Amino acid sequence: MLRIGGLLVVTLALSISTKGQTRIPQFKDFPAKSEYAGKNAPVIITADGRMYRTRLREAAQEKPNFAGHYILAAWGCGAGCLMGAVIDANTGKVHWLPHTICCWNEIERDDGFSPIVFRLNSRLIVFTGLRNERDGDQGAHFYEFDETEFKFIRTIKSTATHSEIQPQRVAYYSFGRIGTQSYEQLGFQVNNGQRGEITYIYGTKETEIQATYLTHDQCNGSPCFMTRLPTNLTLQIIPKDYAIKVVSDDGRYSKVFGWEYIGPINGRGTFCDVCAEDEKEAMNILQKYFLR
Repeated sequence: MLRIGGLLVVTLALSISTKGQTRIPQFKDFPAKSEYAGKNAPVIITADGRMYRTRLREAAQEKPNFAGHYILAAWGCGAGCLMGAVIDANTGKVHWLPHTICCWNEIERDDGFSPIVFRLNSRLIVFTGLRNERDGDQGAHFYEFDETEFKFIRTIKSTATHSEIQPQRVAYYSFGRIGTQSYEQLGFQVNNGQRGEITYIYGTKETEIQATYLTHDQCNGSPCFMTRLPTNLTLQIIPKDYAIKVVSDDGRYSKVFGWEYIGPINGRGTFCDVCAEDEKEAMNILQKYFLR
């Protein structure tokens, strides 16, 4: 079964007409209303789901990936076509996606593209392509899931200009424990599909400074990129597995930073809407925007 979602960079590689354009719906505007109970309920198979009962039962074993406590699964319904459903992990109830989505190959897109885009902490979902194979429907289609049905918000139609809509994303890596003098954090931002700022935070007061991206290269045979702090200290950033090795050009500084989760812990705290959702997405940001 094809799974779409959380691990991909949230990218809608499509083109839009800017005339009369209103604000693009944002994931943060539609926060999840309720939380996962911690144990998946058996999926409820009704008459309209019998044909897909194996797919639904397999999906029901997964952790929630959409709107707080729902599992979104999609599978092929032909060449370049997807259909699917969301399963309430707390109750086992199945809600079908409002339509099939197809023909996204007609849209200019990049490696991070996904025809269905969604997040665990949001009720917003975006489909890119043709809904139910309708001619003239090519575009990005925004819906809100209100826990009973998918409510249409708006469509942004494609044009021949092939510009891109890409929300901001940030990958954070850190060393040491937050709130201590040894704490250090590097943040790598992506804005509108382009490499953005690099931030460096350190110490108990979490002092923040801006670093400058220099170039990408090979460091001792491994792909790396270089950044310079305001002190003129140059740092080599060497991704390895899901961590980064940070080495100064004078050899006096060498530490391994791990991906840093930014969000609620044990139900307390708030979600970071722009942060990479896991270490895989964070590393994808580095590889796509900083190592090229």
